Parts: sequence; C-alpha cells; structure tokens
Amino acid sequence: MKTLCVVRHAKSSWDDPHLTDIDRPLNKRGLRDAPFMAQMAAEAYAPPSRILTSTALRALTTARHFAQAFATPERDVHVLTALYPGVLHNYLQVIGAQPEHLERLWLFGHNPGVSQLAQYLVGPAVGHMPTCAIVVAELNIQSWQELFLGAGKLAALHYPKQFFPKESLDD
Repeated sequence: MKTLCVVRHAKSSWDDPHLTDIDRPLNKRGLRDAPFMAQMAAEAYAPPSRILTSTALRALTTARHFAQAFATPERDVHVLTALYPGVLHNYLQVIGAQPEHLERLWLFGHNPGVSQLAQYLVGPAVGHMPTCAIVVAELNIQSWQELFLGAGKLAALHYPKQFFPKESLDD
C-alpha cells in the first residue's frame, strides 16, 4: 500500500503582467492558505517520504511551506521541470519513476493535471481541485510503477474554503 497526496499550488498573483507564468508568486490569500494547510496536514498525516514539486514559483513556494511544516529535509524535496505546466501524462511518468521503498509521496502541481491525476487514481468524486486543495489517495500498489486507472481510494479531500468559508482577503 502506498499513499499519494496531490496538492494544487496555493492562489497565485496576476498583479505583474511582465512576469512569465512560471514566475508568478503567491498572492495574499495564497500566503495565508499555504502555511495554514501545511500545518493542518502536518498535524493529520505522517511525513512524506519525498516531496515532488513543479519548478513554478507558486508551486515551489507552496511545497516549501509543507516541507517546513513536516520538517522534511531539503534532500527529500525534488523540484522537477516535468511537473510544469501540469500535464497528467508527465505526472504519471514522474510518479512511476519513484523508488519502490518510498511509501508516501506529496506532489505539488497545477491544474488541469492535478485534478486529472486525482480523478485518474480515485475517481470523479474529486472533481476540480481548487487552489491549495489536498487529495489524499491510498493506493493499492506495492510499487509506484504499478499505477493504474482507479488504483486507489479517496482517503481525504481538504481545501482552504473548508476552514475559511467567507473570504476575508482579496483574490
């Protein structure tokens, strides 16, 4: 049995039209949500064996908040160009290439790929993942190379609006 936690990056800023997409930072809400969701996850789940994150600033910043909350060593945070811009096929390839001994992976990426990945693994109940959403998938596999459609069950779905139902910050 393996566990894969899929996280969509926290809310990003569109304030600077001169920034490339990959360089967009978190906005005010993202800077609130990422550390909050990271702390919630660290209190609820065992630490990751490895963190896999996109090279995009918004995903990397989100992943670093989680790494800090879990006290994950930097050597266990892998920043991968294949996870940007967010394509299901790339996500499946990256996960499938992980060593068998790793039990818990946390993957930080982008839509539509993260929502597609979660749905691929646990079914359509996940739907569209909002920013900083976490899907915890328990996978009935022994090796990451064994990933298949419907390989797991949805153990949990968390997202910021469960905790902050009335937004007090500007998007």
